[in-house]
Amino acid sequence: MNASNRKEVIKEIQSDLRTLYKGGIIDISIVPTGVYDSRTAEAIKELQRSAGLPVTGITDRTTWAVLTDAANRIRNAEKGSDPIYPFEQLTAGGCVHPGECSDLVYIIQVMLACLSGYDFEDISICGDYDSATEDAVRSFQRINGLRESGEVDKSTWNALAGAYNRSIRKVH
Repeated sequence: MNASNRKEVIKEIQSDLRTLYKGGIIDISIVPTGVYDSRTAEAIKELQRSAGLPVTGITDRTTWAVLTDAANRIRNAEKGSDPIYPFEQLTAGGCVHPGECSDLVYIIQVMLACLSGYDFEDISICGDYDSATEDAVRSFQRINGLRESGEVDKSTWNALAGAYNRSIRKVH
């Protein structure tokens, strides 16, 4: 391995160690410099101790695997959850109408009931698009400057999903 490649590999190790530090796995803060210094070796030793590996301070294959796996788990956890797209089940231009009974109606009712700053707690979360759900949708549309149809089209869905996401972020 040439010196340039070695420096990049060491920077990658140090970057993963920094991720472990930020994730609370190790206590030594590392700055990726590309130089395998004593701080890097100490951070590797700390990782090896916590993983039950031989404590050498050297990044062998096993240590590398443990390091990258732990760093990737932390990075993936920081990304957040994957979104779901239940509205996309409808055909282009589709709407959810009063009188329908479906999982999508259930999801709409859950989102409406969870919105902070709205008075939609009376909605029955049952999957039936009843008059209370229609009234809540009309009210939501009016408050958000949308066409008051009482139906959930893509514009209403997007506004509702955005309001729901903002609402739950305030709670957590």
